[in-house]
Order: sequence, then structure tokens, then C-alpha cells
Amino acid sequence: MKKQSKTTTVYRIDQEKGNYTTISRNILISTELTDSAKTLLQLCLNNTSEWKLVLSHYRKVLHWSNDKMSNAVSNLIEYGYLKKEKLPNGKGKGFTYIYIVSEFGNLNPNREKPSKEEIIQSLTSIQSSNDKATNQLETIQHETPIEVTDVSTSVLTDREYNAISEILVKAIEGHQVTDDYLAKLSDFYIEKFESGALTVSKLNKENEISSIKRSIEKNFNSKMKVIEGWIDFHNNRGTKDQRSNIKQRALRHFNELDFPLDEVVERDVSTKLLKLKSSIVDANRVHDSRYQD
Repeated sequence: MKKQSKTTTVYRIDQEKGNYTTISRNILISTELTDSAKTLLQLCLNNTSEWKLVLSHYRKVLHWSNDKMSNAVSNLIEYGYLKKEKLPNGKGKGFTYIYIVSEFGNLNPNREKPSKEEIIQSLTSIQSSNDKATNQLETIQHETPIEVTDVSTSVLTDREYNAISEILVKAIEGHQVTDDYLAKLSDFYIEKFESGALTVSKLNKENEISSIKRSIEKNFNSKMKVIEGWIDFHNNRGTKDQRSNIKQRALRHFNELDFPLDEVVERDVSTKLLKLKSSIVDANRVHDSRYQD
């Protein structure tokens, strides 16, 4: 099919002979979505209701880095086109990601949802002009957003998936790690299995678990060093013994957190120190010069 004006010629494949993805023009011209987010969303919308979303698959197809994929996903979540939930599969069985994809951009409750008129206008703009257009519009208006699942390893065998799950569950036992760290570990093993560099028969689970534990503990100790530096910087009131007491209690507090240390920022440290100072230093009236070093 050829479209031509005085200044431009466009050659298009006949829609009856090609594979097409219809998408709202509002998405294509959006100034909120990044180019990467638009590309990922188009791929997500080009599927049936039985489809399972596997982000690692799209990342490889698009030759994207983990960071680029993460940024695109975050952008879609922020503006309500994607919703992501993490559900456990049971003790020792890993977890499953549940995704909801919506072309309406209405999945973020903290953002203003489009009006019914805007939704109808958006749907109208992507409908074909054949005799079924009216029926299609009525059907889509009453459909809920597509719900899809991602076990991150759908291209692997059950044995490979179970091996990865067992390693990750045992490796992080007793440790607090971020979801991002878990995702990177999962992607690492998926790529190893998919490339053939690793097989279940050659996999030494104990060695892998020990290696991951050492890495987690190394990262934990490095972060504690950073936190200790923040403590020393902000721990500037009271006598020497009082400051020592505050430091030890603060270190114990952050060492026993029930969430990953990577999520701790300097403000968290300074806030904790203020509370400790209030209970230790202020209680001893250190504003009196007799209590100062």
C-alpha cells in the first residue's frame, strides 16, 4: 500500500498480509514515557490473554542491559501502564511475579486516572475501520487489563528452575537482600542454563550457595563500614563514654535490621543517633560543661 503527498511517500504493508500491533496514539506521542518504555509496552500489548510475560526474554531480544530494562519497567509502573506483584510459591519453592498491563495507564492509584471519555477516545483511535469496529470497542471497554505471570524461568525445564530456586532460597537464608539483587542472581543462572554453560548434572549447589553467601556477607560488611563512618560523623555530642555507648547501640541496631542494609541512607543513621542521644546524652544533661570532654 502506497501513501503519497506532494513532499512525502510512504510504503505500507497491506494489513491483511502482515502482523500488526495496534496501540493508542497517546502512548506513541507521550512525553512521560521514555523510548524504551514505549518499546517494551508495545511488545507487551502484542500478545493474547494466555501469554506469560518474561522480562528476561524481552531483554535478550532487545539486547538491553539489566539497568535499561529496569528503567523501562519503572517508567511504565510510575505512569500506570504496568503493575508488578511478587507472590511466594511456598517454602523453598521460590516466587512468581504477577503482572498487569493496561493500555489506559490507570494502574498507579497515586496518579489521576483517565476519564471514561478519554479511554473511549483512545480506544477509538486504535480500532480498524472495518464492520467489526463497534463490537470490538464495546468488548474492549468492558475487559479488565490483561493479567500475565512471570516465573522468570519459563524457558527452562522444571529441574533447572527448581535448582535455581533451591540455590537462591538457601543462599539468602539468614540474610536480608534487595529484590534487585535477587533478580540479578536469577538472571545470571538463567543465562548460564540457556547458553549451555551450566547444566543440572554439573551444578554443584553447595559451592554456588557458599559463593553467594560470601558475596552477601562481603557486601554487608562493606555497607556496615559506610554506616560506621556516618555514625562517627554525626555522633558528636556527649562525653567519650556516652559517644562510645551510642555508637555500639547504633551499630547493633543496623546490624539487626529486618530489611536490606543497602536500603539504609545517611538520614536513617542521623535520625537513629538523635533518638539515642535523647535517651542517653540529654538524660545526663550534657549541656552542662562539666559533662563535656
